[in-house]
Amino acid sequence: MASNTKYHFVTGPVLFARVFEETKDMGNGGKVDYTKEEGMYSVEVVLTEEQKAEMIGYGVQEKALGNIMFKTDQDGNPKYRFKRPHKHKTMKDRKTGAPVVFGAPEVFDMEKALAAWKEAGTGTLQDHIKPWSYEEDGNIGNGSICKIKYSVYQGDNGSVVVRLEKVAVIERLEPEGSDPETADADSAYF
Repeated sequence: MASNTKYHFVTGPVLFARVFEETKDMGNGGKVDYTKEEGMYSVEVVLTEEQKAEMIGYGVQEKALGNIMFKTDQDGNPKYRFKRPHKHKTMKDRKTGAPVVFGAPEVFDMEKALAAWKEAGTGTLQDHIKPWSYEEDGNIGNGSICKIKYSVYQGDNGSVVVRLEKVAVIERLEPEGSDPETADADSAYF
């Protein structure tokens, strides 16, 4: 994704964050199958109408291949599911011919990165990002506030590809059912 790619950001509450190797979606073996991609990373972001309009202005399609891309949450707010394949199912590296592997999106704690940058007094924010560890830091619960970096590729043939790039966790909530003392069959996520 070269010069036809533009990068954008959106901040809001997230739902169903599957942004780690341990949580990537492999599909259900039926209509949704991500085995060729070796899994799909995704996160839904609840938007304002203004954010939705801004995304559409950046080229994000309201409908793609007959599918409605912006859904609505239970409160009537628009939401968008950002996705990132682990491996591109058709794109090949120009030099090696090997499949292009994107891997998981970069996930980090924004507050920790900002504090480290401020303390150091030098460099850029990127220099002070410590990757989020699923094992040490845990999963990202529904309602957590995150800043999402995404790319919009607009092909010469009119195609548009939106891809999840980074997830900056601003305010993390525990996933429901993560406490074995209070979890029940309805709240536990597995």
